[in-house]
Amino acid sequence: MGFGGDSAAIGLSIRHLYSSEPGLNNPTTVSLGISSRSTPYIGFSAVAHDINAQSSSTTDGVVIDRSYTIGAVLRPTGTRFFDIGIEGRYYEGFDTSKSASWSATGIPFNQGWVPRATLGIDIPYFGRLNGDIAVPSFSDKQYVATATLDLAMPHATITGGAIFGSAIGGKDGTGAVIGASITEWIEPNSPEFEYALRIRIEQTPSIRRHTALLRKLWRASKDPAVRAVVFVIKDEPASSLSNAYEIDDAVRVLRFRGKKVVCHLEDAGRRSLLACANADRIVINPAGGLGVLGLRNERLYYAGLLKKLGVRTQFVRIGEHKSAPEQLTNTGPSPTAKSDNLEHINQLTSELVDLIARGRKSDNATIKASIDASPLTAAQAIERNLVDGFAFDDELDAVVGDVAGRRFELRDELTARAPRKFGRQPSVAIVYVDGNIVSGRSSQIPLLGIDMVGSYTIADSLEKVRKDPNVDAVVLRIDSPGGSAMASDVMWRAVALTARVKPVVVSMAGVAASGGYYLAAAGTKIFATPFTVTGSIGVFYGKVDVSELLGRIGVNVDTVKTSPSADAESIFRPFTPEEVEELGLKIKHYYDIFVDRVSKGRDLSPEQVDSIGQGRVWLGRKGVEHKLVDELGGLRQALNTALVLTGLSDDVNIIELPPPQFSLLGLAASMLTTEDSDAMKQLSRKPVPHEIGLVLRSVAPFIIYDPFQPLSISDITIAP
Repeated sequence: MGFGGDSAAIGLSIRHLYSSEPGLNNPTTVSLGISSRSTPYIGFSAVAHDINAQSSSTTDGVVIDRSYTIGAVLRPTGTRFFDIGIEGRYYEGFDTSKSASWSATGIPFNQGWVPRATLGIDIPYFGRLNGDIAVPSFSDKQYVATATLDLAMPHATITGGAIFGSAIGGKDGTGAVIGASITEWIEPNSPEFEYALRIRIEQTPSIRRHTALLRKLWRASKDPAVRAVVFVIKDEPASSLSNAYEIDDAVRVLRFRGKKVVCHLEDAGRRSLLACANADRIVINPAGGLGVLGLRNERLYYAGLLKKLGVRTQFVRIGEHKSAPEQLTNTGPSPTAKSDNLEHINQLTSELVDLIARGRKSDNATIKASIDASPLTAAQAIERNLVDGFAFDDELDAVVGDVAGRRFELRDELTARAPRKFGRQPSVAIVYVDGNIVSGRSSQIPLLGIDMVGSYTIADSLEKVRKDPNVDAVVLRIDSPGGSAMASDVMWRAVALTARVKPVVVSMAGVAASGGYYLAAAGTKIFATPFTVTGSIGVFYGKVDVSELLGRIGVNVDTVKTSPSADAESIFRPFTPEEVEELGLKIKHYYDIFVDRVSKGRDLSPEQVDSIGQGRVWLGRKGVEHKLVDELGGLRQALNTALVLTGLSDDVNIIELPPPQFSLLGLAASMLTTEDSDAMKQLSRKPVPHEIGLVLRSVAPFIIYDPFQPLSISDITIAP
């Protein structure tokens, strides 16, 4: 058994020897070994063999004596393709006056140290050639050598070869070596039967599970044994159009590398169709349907209700496009907000239609007409060429066989392969900024599905990767509408410090706006998808006043204070005109800092940033045009850029930070049965219908954040 990590390990073995040799007494011995592999090119090891054995010296029979081995291996290519090893083994119980002493391994010795050299060469798609030579006695010109060939098969290896030398069993000669081993992994050079990888999606993936899905698809695209990938989609495969775009990108990579891709749908939506648009074939359950409905942006306005209740709202904002406070101050959108929303949703629709049309080899007008006519039955979806045919789950192997030319076994997981490299590997860190930005530590609001990403949590994660010599680059994965301006600035500083010492490539998911864009501006390079909501450079500040409501129900508030503005934050009175004026100055101060951060990070003048700021929201393509974003692309493009900037290979190790949050709800789910656990996870992820959730989430920011706190929040909400 052994323990350790990438760079070092310690192992212990217990051996019981059964033998008819007189004097051995069938001993049980213990051996202990350690190894160090600080780089992929060289490794060191040391082993103490049979450390509990009794030391002895004899010329009769076989003896068990303590011995010690030290060795090193060199891999010139940094992989296991070719390695050279050298070691020395010291035996305690030898007799230097004799020349016929024998060890339990069959190697004769008459000196304390026995040197040995090894050689290993991989034979692609076959196995491995191994050789070694040991020299028990230089003076007597004794040597023992072996040459073996490993035949690698899935989960097994068969070894055959020869042993020869000048002193085999006390005389010159040769012998045979045979062996076999069984492993849970597959050796890198093993030929493997081709198969189709089945990806079953029963729940919309979270941001981290989405990354895991993408990485699985990228690995499948490079695996020669994977001939096809089958998506079995029971729920929307992505939480946003932006994430669906990244799955579509992975599908295109699979097809570019010669894999066939099949999608199977039941009751599917627009994100399913976008993710599968470039598949070789899309099939649907005959009783299913396709709800590729047009997009809608919904906002709730509470001013009328608040007025009836006697609640007054007071907000100060920078930029007429910063419309988030309007939900509490207005009975409907301002003309600017209405225009912005309409432009935004039209651009999203245009991007969606264009990508689906290209994937389905159709034209935009036809796809738009199909969207306008949806929801569609399965038959209507086929008629409109959005899907290709009918199929049940149990018919998928036949569908794959038809698409790929022959049938393949459907497997749910990629084959685990033994690593080609050892030692501590260079890494790229993915740091997730997922949720509403708050000061302090990350947390969650149970059942509402609202994540709060804390400034201290992200700052600590970035400090960790900044100081880790094995992390060569950072991909900052942002899916956040913003939040606290102060917390955003703390994160911005952590990103800026990290970018000084190693590349920080920003990958924007569904939304990276307001405070989410604030911290992105310090990155080395920024990627956004065509569906990413970004920009929204602006700040607002305010509170609600419930004094009239309290008066209506007979509640009086008496305040004793030492200065005129001591209770300015209180919800029991309105701001004075002087305080409103002072708030305007503070908001301008925070807005100027925001503009300055973006100006320096994006190499734009403050005037340029202000002209595209003022709270204005942009989609990814417009973000590129206005130089808020460098290139269109998803997580794959961001990771590839990090590799290019650091010169790393595409098999680099990836670490993810911060650690996933612990929750009592998740713990409860893990303690239940599989069925109950799935139900609990579903409850945590989507506890209420969209409309009720919209109400709860629209007021949540004003509950989450303290009064009198400058906020930078984007308010774009697209219905699923």
